[in-house]
Amino acid sequence: MITPTSLDTLLTQLLPQSTISCFSKEWILGSPKATDESIQQIYYFLKEKGFPNDKIASHIQLLGREPETIQHNYARLSELGFKDNRLFSHLNLLGMNPQTIEYNYQQLRSLGLKAQKIASRPDIFSLNPDTLKQNYEHLVALGLKADKITSRADLLAMNPETIQHNYQELIELGLKKKDIIKNAHLLGRAPKTINDNYYFLVSLGIKENKIASYANLLGRNPQTIQRNYQQLITLGLQKEKIASNPQLLSRDIETIIFNHQQLSKLGLKKEKIASFPILLAMDPKTVRRNYQHHVQLIRQDYSNRSSGRELLINQVQLLTISPETMAANIQFFYSLGITNYYDPFLLGTTPQLKRKKMVWMLQELFNSENTIQNKKHDSIQQVYQFVRDNPSVLVNSIHYFEQHKDKLLQKVAKYKK
Repeated sequence: MITPTSLDTLLTQLLPQSTISCFSKEWILGSPKATDESIQQIYYFLKEKGFPNDKIASHIQLLGREPETIQHNYARLSELGFKDNRLFSHLNLLGMNPQTIEYNYQQLRSLGLKAQKIASRPDIFSLNPDTLKQNYEHLVALGLKADKITSRADLLAMNPETIQHNYQELIELGLKKKDIIKNAHLLGRAPKTINDNYYFLVSLGIKENKIASYANLLGRNPQTIQRNYQQLITLGLQKEKIASNPQLLSRDIETIIFNHQQLSKLGLKKEKIASFPILLAMDPKTVRRNYQHHVQLIRQDYSNRSSGRELLINQVQLLTISPETMAANIQFFYSLGITNYYDPFLLGTTPQLKRKKMVWMLQELFNSENTIQNKKHDSIQQVYQFVRDNPSVLVNSIHYFEQHKDKLLQKVAKYKK
């Protein structure tokens, strides 16, 4: 049986740089199976597995357990996918009852957590299984589906009252239930963080519905958001431009600066970039790829391979369009005999969508369904001519067409003669 004196001597030898509390020593002394030999056996086992002295000292109660239990738990947790770097901060798992380990694992699996997720969250694994189940049911009651809960497993470890408080705070700030469910991580953030971010975003002129669309911003570090704002101002963006592109506030500021530099190298002036800041949120490789593709495709002088550069620099929105969409659109307009198609809004939607709009025009404006068969060809040609003369009409949605059908009928009247 171990004595207070022998325990002090042994701990001093094993952990010379660590201060062990009286409570911890008393816990070990109160363990019926703790001996000098068992303490040393556990200590050297942990050292062999790579656990440093400071971690062992912070979980000193482990030295009062049975060596067989520690060794069995380590082996089992390793089988379950727990890596040593995870266990470093959660050595308490090695001291759990082996039956509890099995029960907890099965409970978490029954809640839908995959083995890899469980192994990545030892803090959740060590909680009372009944508490986890209650927390899970509470999240379900708030509207979160199983896949959302398993993707935000950290919420299972939180106090349900805290989650409920955060949920009500978000509702009061104008977020709808669907916005909260989509950004479930906000339920685990500090209310002060959410409030600070919300009122800063409001001060920028961002409307409630816009904030709801970018609700992830509410969970970011307020200092990061404010620092990003100041950097964007330095890059020449106006307050209203930032307000209309709030996603930039959540980006890594070094990436934004790098993107700005890359756009400058392509020949874009500071004020041009500032007028279309969405480019700063794009992958610079994508922007460069689009530039190299488009500058060849839209050149007006085919003897000059760079003749499209000026158009591209002036119409920077074109850089957001993929090469596939750009090429398909130009082919589409070429087939209709339209040459004046260098409108970013025209080129930004697919040819398939444009054809749907033309079918709507054919049916609703040129009354093709009631036209005899031999006249239907004429109606089709009339639609083509109308679009050739007014290509910008394809920018509008079918919903817009339906709302302004009377005006459109007046406009196409001359084409039906």
